[in-house]
Amino acid sequence: MEITNAYDAVLTPTVTQPPRPVGWFEDVDDPEETFERMKRFAAFPAIYNVSGQPAVNLPLHRSAGGLPVGVMLAGRIGEEGLLISLSAQVEAARGGFWGARRPPVW
Repeated sequence: MEITNAYDAVLTPTVTQPPRPVGWFEDVDDPEETFERMKRFAAFPAIYNVSGQPAVNLPLHRSAGGLPVGVMLAGRIGEEGLLISLSAQVEAARGGFWGARRPPVW
């Protein structure tokens, strides 16, 4: 992608909505609506999944319910090392992503 050629990394939301309940994507009878829900929910990662460009999710925030909310860093093809290094630096600056904080499993 042209934007990742201009910068070392690009920061975007990982998903566009809070976590959805199990079955939310398929709880409609229209397959087109199911696909639209998927596209709206994961619009940013889909671009990198299709292009094969490296990207990482960093759990930098928590929802009011305690669920992790991530941001995504994407980079140039072949620059996985840069993303891993940048991720490690962010994690160190933050004092770790998880520590004792663990989301509940339902």
